Amino acid sequence: MTPRRIRTSVLVVGTGGAGLRAAIEAAERGVPVVAVGKRPPADARTALATAGADAALATPDGEDRWLQLAADTLVEGRGLADPRMVEIVCEGAVRALADLERYGMRVDHDRDGRISRRELGLQSFQRAAFTGESTRLEIQRALTRRAAELDVPVDDTIYVTSLLEVAGAVVGAYGFGLTDGARYVVEADAVVLAAGGHSGIWLHSSARHDENTGDSMRLAWAVGGRIRDAELVQFDLFDEIGPGDHGGTADAVPRAHVTLGGIAVRPADGSTGVAGLYAVGEAVGGVHGASRLAGNDLIELLVYGRIVGAAAGAYATGGLVPRRDTAAFMDAVAAARADVDAVAAATGPESVRTLQREMGELMSVCAGETRDGTRIRGGLAMLDAIEERIGHVGVHPDVSGPRDLAQAYDLRSSAVAARATLDGAAARRETRGCHVRSDFPSTDPSLEVSLIWSGPGQIARRAIPRPPEGIARLMGRGAR
Repeated sequence: MTPRRIRTSVLVVGTGGAGLRAAIEAAERGVPVVAVGKRPPADARTALATAGADAALATPDGEDRWLQLAADTLVEGRGLADPRMVEIVCEGAVRALADLERYGMRVDHDRDGRISRRELGLQSFQRAAFTGESTRLEIQRALTRRAAELDVPVDDTIYVTSLLEVAGAVVGAYGFGLTDGARYVVEADAVVLAAGGHSGIWLHSSARHDENTGDSMRLAWAVGGRIRDAELVQFDLFDEIGPGDHGGTADAVPRAHVTLGGIAVRPADGSTGVAGLYAVGEAVGGVHGASRLAGNDLIELLVYGRIVGAAAGAYATGGLVPRRDTAAFMDAVAAARADVDAVAAATGPESVRTLQREMGELMSVCAGETRDGTRIRGGLAMLDAIEERIGHVGVHPDVSGPRDLAQAYDLRSSAVAARATLDGAAARRETRGCHVRSDFPSTDPSLEVSLIWSGPGQIARRAIPRPPEGIARLMGRGAR
């Protein structure tokens, strides 16, 4: 099968809000960019909730400034949010909203012409800008329109199975078409991972069946990226999320709603430490710490989408890309192709769907809202067994179409995300924010650190910088 080839300066993997904002920024700077994903942009997770987008707008609450928003965010993060990342997000919030209005998004205004604000939980001020009850949907629509105006190629039917790496640098990606199974080779000077978090690996989850399966995490880790605080997960009840999500029952069962950890990146530009590889959005850890302040997720993806799109574009066009060895590139393509060939041809007795469900049950029982050492250790042992069985699955794309192949790769990603989460939960022997250990009910000051996962059982502690004095002073007043 001859692959279809795409050549671009920047490849964005993920077509939700974070991915589109990164692609828009690159395109506005004149950098060739292509965005691919496995879900239509209009159906991205960004569009699911209503809420609002935080920004210190200095409206009738005259004391409010971005410094106070940063202070509130750090307080809510329980000592685990990265102060530099928080500072960048909060300082850039007003500009992010202005960009949306420039793209044609309608933001509600008061009679005096100022942007309307609503109060979201644990905020010191009314500071969440909104568009009726469809803020997130309108954000996604505005970004989709702007990408179309810039003629950014967006293909929501390409599943990326692996990144292509040559001499320690990411130089593209390999994948297949979800409609026809055609293979794709994308040659790119920089890649941005924006394919969401890993909340979908829990049986009870607000994610849809084929989203938030840890795709970005697996892709980054496979080329040397590291994972930060994967154990930090916020859970919500059924009546807070709404009906129709998988894992739903008539009872109020807590469900994994949003993952706060993810790929470890450099705060200044979203780079991963792997040359040519960047990450943004829920795929990334560090901004929220141990608990997310309501509304901050939207501002994060908008602010960092702009920053990461600019950084990836500058890397791709600024003479930073190492000279590419053609033979080595073709070797990387051949290895990626062989991997997909092997998965597609698998005829083992194990069912991908059965294993995915078993992993979801494992995570909901052993790494749910409340955890303890016994259950975590049991979860790791069960994960060992599931990973061994993954090597004996049967995949039949000739019968069920390419979606069956996609689910096999979703399962692979889920296994990586589950391992990072359970290893992190085992190491975080404390209760802090959304991380609850019944056997360690107190907060341990020595664990006011990020836990960096680099592979099974490999956890390192990373100190978190102290917040700047101006923000630290405001943290004492707390959120009302």
